[in-house]
Amino acid sequence: MANDKSVGKLFFYALLLVILLFGLIRVLINAGGNFFRLELLGFLVLLAMSVAGCIGYVRVWGERVLFGVFVLYLINLVLMWYVTRELSIVLLVLGVVGFISSIPRAAALPKPKAPEAGEPHSVVFDAQERKAASEAKEEPKATTKFTPGKYLASKSGNVYHEPKCDWAKKIRKARQVWFNTKEEAWEKGFKAHDCVS
Repeated sequence: MANDKSVGKLFFYALLLVILLFGLIRVLINAGGNFFRLELLGFLVLLAMSVAGCIGYVRVWGERVLFGVFVLYLINLVLMWYVTRELSIVLLVLGVVGFISSIPRAAALPKPKAPEAGEPHSVVFDAQERKAASEAKEEPKATTKFTPGKYLASKSGNVYHEPKCDWAKKIRKARQVWFNTKEEAWEKGFKAHDCVS
């Protein structure tokens, strides 16, 4: 479904760019002298960027290139208006539509994992709740254990990992704290890293 949206959006951008580039060709036909040379150079740059943006659209850089094309096209329209005192409202509106629709979206954040049965809904809580919980239990935070378990944390941190995680491999042996269950790690005040499944 998401792929269909990408293909539809790419088709929309391609159609919009074709119309806009044909508008530039119309301007080139009526231009002369230095203005013709500058517009021809601008046309070739926009054409190359449009092709590159459409080819790489499935990647983040392709979307950004298309955004850049619409920005440069709008700048070109303003400069043409400044030089010739003529402005095509249709091309301006299409350029603005392309600009607005191609604004790069923020990188998608990973979706939070659903809590497993028996695991609390939120492992993030503020310092006062943590302090109150630790005072009520009267247990030390964690002691160094060298007995391997299923999960590993650093004595000085607050995140636990699976042993195969790159971050877990960086924890010095003297600082390692092992847990057999997620609940045990959570009770000691640790929260799960993204590597924990």
